[in-house]
Amino acid sequence: MVNALTIRQPYASLIIRGIKTIECRNWKLPLGKLVIHAAAGRPPKFPCLLGCTAPLTLTRAEIESMPRGVVLGTVHVVAHERIETPAPYKWANVLEAPQPLPEPVPAKGRQSIWQWSEGGDS
Repeated sequence: MVNALTIRQPYASLIIRGIKTIECRNWKLPLGKLVIHAAAGRPPKFPCLLGCTAPLTLTRAEIESMPRGVVLGTVHVVAHERIETPAPYKWANVLEAPQPLPEPVPAKGRQSIWQWSEGGDS
């Protein structure tokens, strides 16, 4: 079993591609290996691309075509940085070493951290 986190698109794909290296939350993600699951819900109308390593332009069609309701791969949470400025989030979780799966694996996501095994979620 591995810790997993469900994230909306386009953020989940950007994390697995190594473009988004910071995941901001009001809580610290557990350090170590983390499965990235793309939420089944529709992407936000105007995604905010904070935490990306480079300027990015994605068309609505590109975002809509990203897989949803699937596990995309893994990353490693290597550090937590406190966000001191007035912001909607308290913690910047630093992500490294994205490893995409050869093919996305269908799975039902959950809120917060949940457990996933390659044979299916639990």
